[in-house]
Amino acid sequence: SASQDADVIIVGAGVLGNAMATSLARDGRHVILIERDWSQPDRIVGELLQPGGFKVLKRLNLEGSLDDTDCHHTHGYVVHNPAAGLTVDIPYPKDDATQQPTEGRAFHHGRFISGLRRLSKAEKGVQAIHGTVVSLAQENGVVHGVVCRLKEEAELREYRAPLTIVADGCFSNLRKSLVASRVESKSHFAGLVMHNCPQTRARHAEVILANPAPILVYQISSTST
Repeated sequence: SASQDADVIIVGAGVLGNAMATSLARDGRHVILIERDWSQPDRIVGELLQPGGFKVLKRLNLEGSLDDTDCHHTHGYVVHNPAAGLTVDIPYPKDDATQQPTEGRAFHHGRFISGLRRLSKAEKGVQAIHGTVVSLAQENGVVHGVVCRLKEEAELREYRAPLTIVADGCFSNLRKSLVASRVESKSHFAGLVMHNCPQTRARHAEVILANPAPILVYQISSTST
């Protein structure tokens, strides 16, 4: 039926999925955006958006995703070397065109994703679906859509489109059907959110050259670091 067809199907309503859905819809495309969990994510990842990334966000007209997130403006880095007793300031470079200082943004990851989802859902060309894609629909090795289990339905449904974009993140259950190489984790990090802990330098990310690994500290809201 017409409700099951689109110009593009996007699996995953994260940073990439929402940005593509909004941009394609504004370009006149009908997009089906499928996400298994539309609640606000609770993860520590990608909260420090550098000036280049913020510039692209504005170029895509997606800076509204940061509205009401209590995001923090950042002006550069401060690097601390406790062993040597040194502190080095690294300001962000000036904009090439205006020669004005550039800024980044730091925020709660989940609030940013919720803001991107709000923008994509507001587009008339985006059909947001709450469901889990269980497989890609293929014929003769060509992907023509997805097979999906909707949130409130037991039966599987198939959605078809000329283009399917898989953007369901690092824990993708579709990756193995697309690439043969095995995914390996090369490193790990530990993160925590501190409340009401001001930094030594306001509006800067701070790097501490500690042993055995460096520590990155940055404020993501008026009360969280």
